[in-house]
Amino acid sequence: MTTDLERTLAAALRNRADSVPGTPMPVLGEVPPATPHRRGRLLPAAAAVVAAVGIAGAVVALTPDDHQLAPPAHRIGIPADPYELSPGEVYYSRSVRGNGDDDRYIEVEVWQSPRRTGPWQQHAIVGASQRHGRVVPDPHEKPEDTAGTCFPFESAATVGCKQKPSWPVYPSLDFLAGVPSEPGALRAHLRAAAVADAQQLVHDGVLPAGVALSERDLCLRMRSYLEQALAGNGISPALRTAMRKVVASLPGTQVSENVADRIGRRGTGYSLEDPATGERETMIFAGDVFLGTPIEALVHGVAPALGEPPSRLLP
Repeated sequence: MTTDLERTLAAALRNRADSVPGTPMPVLGEVPPATPHRRGRLLPAAAAVVAAVGIAGAVVALTPDDHQLAPPAHRIGIPADPYELSPGEVYYSRSVRGNGDDDRYIEVEVWQSPRRTGPWQQHAIVGASQRHGRVVPDPHEKPEDTAGTCFPFESAATVGCKQKPSWPVYPSLDFLAGVPSEPGALRAHLRAAAVADAQQLVHDGVLPAGVALSERDLCLRMRSYLEQALAGNGISPALRTAMRKVVASLPGTQVSENVADRIGRRGTGYSLEDPATGERETMIFAGDVFLGTPIEALVHGVAPALGEPPSRLLP
């Protein structure tokens, strides 16, 4: 971890928000070596916020540390539906990422208002080890804090926030609320977006039509949309189940059991080969819950306010 890495994280939103072009949106920064580069498969803005330093920001049981932080349910008035936010509550997500080539871990916490132009906050730390799924901070590395409105953009006035949310650009909370949760309909919805995205790439000269519109490339693009959405907030249980089923149904997908994410949690791995690299990209699920990938572990929850520890993690 270098100071350049910290500076990049701090500047990722500020330097990019006002220059976001029309769809498709380019990747901000470089993808870490352990993550195969997807030819023309562009990261949504939510992931691009942290992609500059190889971070992304679902759901697991409470870790021991989380139990210590979370108040008892009867004291905080948790609603009957754990996915329903009470007044003042915000979405919470946490990513622990490492490329596997060294002993460095990066943890990113994100607090996000349920409102499209509501406030958000991000806190990132680096460490050489993790305990109970949390990174042990390196005392020599300064934590990085960023904030804004209209996640993941700096403010509602930025070009990115004014763009219409979509799979290729950024699947916002209101966009996801309108996405079909029946697997067949969801797959058709994703494919239409992937074809339109590929046609735009062909038009822009990024990829030849024979590559961008190939069945394998379209499947990888659809899978990329799902991975980035599942790493974010606002996924209902029904939609999450449909997403897992679409991932499993994509042609060429290989299924493996007992696959570990970055912090050692194990589940079922769904792998699809990227012909550009020959590498197999793996998404790991425990049932219908998306744990992450071999180089990343993800958690989602709800917090009482921005910057506060989560009051509950979502099952």
